[in-house]
Amino acid sequence: VWDIEASDWWNLLMVGFYDGKTYVHFRSIDDFLNYVLQRRYRHWRIFAHFGGRYDMNFIFDTIRARSEYQMYFYFSGSMAIKMTIQHRDIILYFCDSYRLLNRPLRELCEAFGVKHQKQKIDFLNMIYSQQLIDYNRNDCIGLYEVLESFFEQTGIRSETFATHSLRVWRKDFLKRNIYMPKDYICDFARRAYVGGRVEVFQKEHSNINAYDVNSMYPYAMKGKIPVDYSHSSKRLEITDNTIGFVEAVVEIPPNIYIPPLPVRLEKLYFINGVIQGVWTSEELQVAESLGVKIKRIVRAMYFKCDHIFDEYVDKLFHLKRHAVEPTRTISKYLLNSLYGKFGQNPTKKVYCRIQDAPEGSHILLDDNGRPTGFCYYETESKSAYLLPHISAAITSNARLHLLSYLNENSYYCDTDSVFTTDTIPTSKELGGWSNIGSGEAQFLQPKLYRFAGNWKGKGISVVNDGSLSKEEQQRRFNMEVEKFINGEGNIQRRHRSIKEALKGKHKACSTVEIKKVLRAYRPKRRWINEQETAPWNLHDLL
Repeated sequence: VWDIEASDWWNLLMVGFYDGKTYVHFRSIDDFLNYVLQRRYRHWRIFAHFGGRYDMNFIFDTIRARSEYQMYFYFSGSMAIKMTIQHRDIILYFCDSYRLLNRPLRELCEAFGVKHQKQKIDFLNMIYSQQLIDYNRNDCIGLYEVLESFFEQTGIRSETFATHSLRVWRKDFLKRNIYMPKDYICDFARRAYVGGRVEVFQKEHSNINAYDVNSMYPYAMKGKIPVDYSHSSKRLEITDNTIGFVEAVVEIPPNIYIPPLPVRLEKLYFINGVIQGVWTSEELQVAESLGVKIKRIVRAMYFKCDHIFDEYVDKLFHLKRHAVEPTRTISKYLLNSLYGKFGQNPTKKVYCRIQDAPEGSHILLDDNGRPTGFCYYETESKSAYLLPHISAAITSNARLHLLSYLNENSYYCDTDSVFTTDTIPTSKELGGWSNIGSGEAQFLQPKLYRFAGNWKGKGISVVNDGSLSKEEQQRRFNMEVEKFINGEGNIQRRHRSIKEALKGKHKACSTVEIKKVLRAYRPKRRWINEQETAPWNLHDLL
């Protein structure tokens, strides 16, 4: 593992490195690379916590113009998942441990009960000193101990948690062969793979009940799971041991307040009108029961089902509820990270220098249309785990579970939660509902609402140097949201990503300041007055 300490974020003070036996530190990236790029570390994976958005930036800026190094990047969104560096015949893989365990290092050290717990330091007055060296050594060894414990308990080593979950399931729980369908079948089923439902139904109420589902996606994994491709058809077939992916033309009447079928335009909608799409046979069956008319089946592909996740989910959910740390934390991650792996995009982009890329790569241009010296090329995975019909069925099961609790008394929903004036029976069981509180609520748009006196908002930032209590942080967050919705905007400072630096001449080790403002946009449901919404009709959206 490795870790960087810098003042004012980007003024490098030192780099620490721990290989499981020896801790060393360096005052420059060059000295660090000269040390780790040696034969005994060849093909090692070196982890930094949150390294994909911070620590790796320092390496990139140092060697970006040096032809003696080859470097390749894999990204998830804007964050680097892995940076591969080759110097002569030495190859190293720099990975982000946050992609394995996405909690702050302090929480991980506490959960795993490691010897070297996260220490405190004055970030505003950091200088190179023995105190800083000790702090860095403690961070490096603490992260190593967390990863070592995690890998030992699961018996597997991986770079991301989704991959780790897949390997655990295959090793300990998969009892049969699963064959990958032909490409055209996978492509067809992938059209039904969409996300969760997030909608505002009504604006505000003086006393709302809030509920969320206990482990929604693990619960959905215990539903009908398509495994073996069976046959194609032009009929809607409903049986106990099959599930289909059905392309259909349907008519959703305007009197259906909660339309049941998703349709992806520029974002995910649930609308009325005559629409065409691919849905699971389960979704279409429920839709018919709610008054949706199936006008035509274009084609359908059916799979035989099997309970391939039951043992995995049952064991891990039990451990999540009853085990002590760190088993509880590991079980929680394993439960929630598996299903999406089957639906991953088989096309991966690899970013590198132009001179290191194969023919046909896509050259990156700066804002003036000039080559930046970098490019990307695409690779197509044929991995046996790419089974989009499995992910599509699981997300469909989850949407149907949520739908069964939505009605005219619903005010807001978000994937696995609902805010309603109804009283929903609660349970601690898998898939049961937990009450998370009651109180006054105001819902402005998806991911932006006030509940029980506090605002919740995605993408609103508050400056926190780590010294604020949770109460003070929430108070400041409330103030920032109030300013945001009143038109003053929200000033955000964030680290620039390597992906941004690849597309221009600026340094990766820099900070970007932006002002986020509340803009006019098309909501997922149309407002019919200041309080109520109604579903869109397809004609209104085109």
